[in-house]
Amino acid sequence: MKVAMPTDDRKTLAGHFGRAAEFAIYETAEEEARLLEYRPNLHARHGAGQRGQGQQAARGGGADFEEALAGVDVLICKGMGRRAEEACATMGVDVVFARETGLDDIAAKFARDELAEADPSCERGEGHH
Repeated sequence: MKVAMPTDDRKTLAGHFGRAAEFAIYETAEEEARLLEYRPNLHARHGAGQRGQGQQAARGGGADFEEALAGVDVLICKGMGRRAEEACATMGVDVVFARETGLDDIAAKFARDELAEADPSCERGEGHH
C-alpha cells in the first residue's frame, strides 16, 4: 500500500496540507514501511490559491494534488478542508488524520495498524486548511 504525507522538512508532518512543500511517499507491507520518494506539491507553488501578476491561480479543492497523489492509497495529514478531502475521495485516496508528527514513526505505526487517529473536527476551523 502506498501512503503519502505532506512535509516541509522531510522529517515531520506539515502543519498545513495545502501549503506543504512536498509529499513523502512510503510503501507499507507486512507491518513495515519504506520511504520510496518525495513528490513536489505543485499547489504550494502559487501560495495555495494566491497569485502574482501573470500567474494563474491554483485550482484549489485538491485538484492540484492529482499528480502528487497518483497511485497513492492513503494520505496521512494533520487536517484539511472539506473540498480537498472530497477531492481525495474522488481520486480513491483514503484520508487519515494523525496526531503525531515524525514521518518515519507515523509510517511505521500505520504499517503495524498502531497509528492513533486524530479527530478531524479539531483540525478544521472556519477557513482553515
